[in-house]
Amino acid sequence: DAPLDDYLALDDNVLWNALANWRDARDGILRDLCQRLYSRKLFKTLELFGEEGSPERYRQLLEFTRDRARRAGFDPDYYVGLDEAVDVPFDNAKDQLEVIFPDNVARAPRDVSFVLGRLAGETLTRTRLVFPKELRAEVLAHLGAAPLS
Repeated sequence: DAPLDDYLALDDNVLWNALANWRDARDGILRDLCQRLYSRKLFKTLELFGEEGSPERYRQLLEFTRDRARRAGFDPDYYVGLDEAVDVPFDNAKDQLEVIFPDNVARAPRDVSFVLGRLAGETLTRTRLVFPKELRAEVLAHLGAAPLS
């Protein structure tokens, strides 16, 4: 509900100045998150797929990581989450694209490209567990994965 002028004035400089100021905030979570962003100490992500791919397994991993965050002194509501990116990378159903060959024959991209044929109309979902770097070793050990550098 911000006025349009305020919205248009919100640029990178304004955001970085706010982050710089909030690095000294009284609120401990705001202070820590801003310090992490400002110093590029970003949260880590772990892509979940394969046998970790069931919703029940996602819930278990999320709860395990939330518990470890709580034990490490992090508020899990701010420091742990699941990120799910959903995309349909190619769908020729609405906007018909055509590939025109030198003999003026038009074909749909899915008929010309094996990859586009396989992707046509497919929904791709990537699910990632998000958490502070400090928890990475415990999360990977829980999964039985080798630690990353």
